Parts: sequence; structure tokens; C-alpha cells
Amino acid sequence: MLVVAFKMLIGDKAKFLGLIFGIFLSSFLICQQSAIFLGLVERSYRLITDIPTPEIWVMDPGTEHIDKIREMSDSQIDKVRSVPGILWAAPLSMTYLPLKLSNGLFHEAQVVAIDQNSLLGAPQHMVKGVVESLRHEGGIILDQHAVQKALVTDGADGKPSYLKLGDTLEVADQYVVVVGIAQLTLGFYPQPIMYMAYQQYKNLTPFKNRHLGFILARVQPGENVEKVVQHIKDQTGLSAFTREGFKWRSIWYFLGTGVLINFGTTVLSGFLLGIAIVGIMFYMLTIDSLPFFAMLRALGATPLTIAQMIYFQALVAGIIGFGLGLGAATLAGQMIILSQGTIAFLFPPLILLLAAFTIVSINLLAARICIRRVLKEDPKIVMSK
Repeated sequence: MLVVAFKMLIGDKAKFLGLIFGIFLSSFLICQQSAIFLGLVERSYRLITDIPTPEIWVMDPGTEHIDKIREMSDSQIDKVRSVPGILWAAPLSMTYLPLKLSNGLFHEAQVVAIDQNSLLGAPQHMVKGVVESLRHEGGIILDQHAVQKALVTDGADGKPSYLKLGDTLEVADQYVVVVGIAQLTLGFYPQPIMYMAYQQYKNLTPFKNRHLGFILARVQPGENVEKVVQHIKDQTGLSAFTREGFKWRSIWYFLGTGVLINFGTTVLSGFLLGIAIVGIMFYMLTIDSLPFFAMLRALGATPLTIAQMIYFQALVAGIIGFGLGLGAATLAGQMIILSQGTIAFLFPPLILLLAAFTIVSINLLAARICIRRVLKEDPKIVMSK
């Protein structure tokens, strides 16, 4: 009977292809847009990802996100160091400063300032140079993506000219030297990312009364991180989070910007589109097959057999359409990743499961409606038409 059901499914090629296209389009939209959304969410805490060593992030209570910082005075570092259970604490700050290229073009660069003594918070994956070079006066480390994209200039021969170690740039009207190039996680915004020593950052921004953005800390062996976090809050009056806690704080801040609504609307559109196209096309296929179902019922086919045939048709169409949509979304994601552009893309197994569940739900709903329609008809009346 399943072979008969399959032949009935593909009998009308136009309607069958329309059904497959509807499932394909719905699957593609759900998978691709969800993957881009999760990629953007991952970038919202990229600084926390790139700095894995500290167990605790300390900040002013007014700081909401790594891009929305209320700076503190340097004296807060000693207060954190005096908290029982703290092994070490180091400064880290982040801001945006104008960067001028040799051709006169300006970029707003994201500056990450780290402790020049311990180098805590320095890039983990150096492509060229070493992080210790940040201790040299005027030394900076740039992200590889910016060097290959945003900071490319035209050479004297008209060919692209890429920054290299030893090149000088102008940052906040002062000259700095490129001492390293690192592979970093791209931020939500596509600005170039620049690492420098904390003292140099203070020299570049003398107009600021306060420079400290975060205090990175680690607890002594055997200490409970959660308890030390609470001690920091009670003793200093500052906000303190575990690494995971600050990551989730960043995620919730990001979700509150409206991005969730935009992508959620697209995913919902894919879901509704799937219901509309799949429901209509599958229903039309079923209506065209009513005489065949009536004949089968007249020959003794039970309602269970009819239901199994229709569910089988929905399963076959769903597998084909979902497979094509998943393949197209994966291919698009690989092209995004290989292009090294600014579009984010993250495709964990969770998206696959959610997309599959959505498509299965749509197909089961459409199949259920069609089963009710078939079983409602009297075989004698259908065959007499």
C-alpha cells in the first residue's frame, strides 16, 4: 500500500514539486535565519570568549554590556585584590578611538586595553608577532580580519597594500606601531579591533578622568567562585559575575535590542509560509486522489490503512523538502564562513532539531487535515461522480 501511496503522491508532478518547494523554502528560512541569529548572539559576548582565563568579571553597577561601559577609577583594582579568596586581579578596558590610515581614511577602531605586566586578556591566537610586544612603547595588535578587509589601502602600483609588522598608524592623533596580528572573534559591529597596553590607552585618552572598564579576577585554588563573587559585591559595592554569568548578562542585553524580534519575525514567516504552501498543496494532492482512496476503501482498506498512506506521503515529502532546505542552508553558511565577511553564522545541532520538529509538525498537521477529509467522504458518492 505504501508503494501505491508513493505513486499517488508523485502522480501530479506540478503539485508534487510545489509541495516540495514549500517545504524546502520553509526549511531554508528557518535554518538560515536561526543560524545567523545565533551567530550574532555568539558575537555579543565575543570578548568573554576571547579571554578565557579569568573566572570573575568585575565592573561598575552601571555597566550593562561590553559595548556599554561605565568606567571606574583604578583604585577599584586594589579593593578587589583585597577581597578574601582572590588570587589575582588585572585591569581591562574597552572603548572606541579614531584610527587614521596612511591614505588619510579614518576608521573607528574598537580598542581593548590590557595590563602590560601580566598581559591578562591578550589575544590567544597570534598570526604574526608575539603578545609580549605590547610592552613596547606604542605597540598595538590588530585583528586579522580588519588587516585583510577594512584596513587595506591602495599601494603605489595600484595593488592592495596590507598592513604588516612595523607599520605605523595614527590613533587619537598619536602614532602607534603594529607589533602583532591576531585571529579574533568578530564583534557585533564590523569595526577593526585593536589591542594595546592599559597605560598606553590612558596616554591616548588624557581627557578621561576614569579609564578602568573591567577588573578580571581569578580565585585561589579551592575557593568557591560564587562565594567570592558575593564577597566582591558586599565588600566593594561593584557588580561581579562569573564568566558564564557575564556571558548570559551580555546575551540578555543583546536580545533586548530588538534583534530577536527581527529574526523571530523572519523565522515565524518561514513557519507560516510552510503551513500555507504545504497545507494547500498537500490538500490539493489529497483531493485529486480522493477517487483512489475511495476505491481502496471500497476494496476493504481500513481507516488505519488510509491514515498510514497519507502519513507516509507527508513523511516522504517532508524528508525530501527538509533535506533540500537543510542542504541549501548549510551550503549558504559555508559560503558565508569561507568569504570571511561580517555576516555571522552558527549552526549547532539544536537548530537542526528545532527545524526538523517544525517541519514534522507542519506535515503532520497537513496530513491530519487530509485524513479527516478522506475519511469524511462516502466512497460510493465519490466513485459515482
